Amino acid sequence: QQAVESLCLRANLYLSKDVYSVFYDAYIKETNLRAKNVLSQILINAKLAAEFKRPLCQDTGIVVVFLVIGKMLF
Repeated sequence: QQAVESLCLRANLYLSKDVYSVFYDAYIKETNLRAKNVLSQILINAKLAAEFKRPLCQDTGIVVVFLVIGKMLF
């Protein structure tokens, strides 16, 4: 239970450094103002999500876990 909870929190609250770097590099290189604004919002949202422990995306859905305990006989 703790492992699933920890992984869900990490997946919903933090962008990995490599993913953040890709967004940042794209922001720096982007010349279209609208696209640059969208990338900026993604970067700001990522920082706020980590700082305030809120989901990166508010439409993250729900987690469903299927757990088998013991031996299954078929």
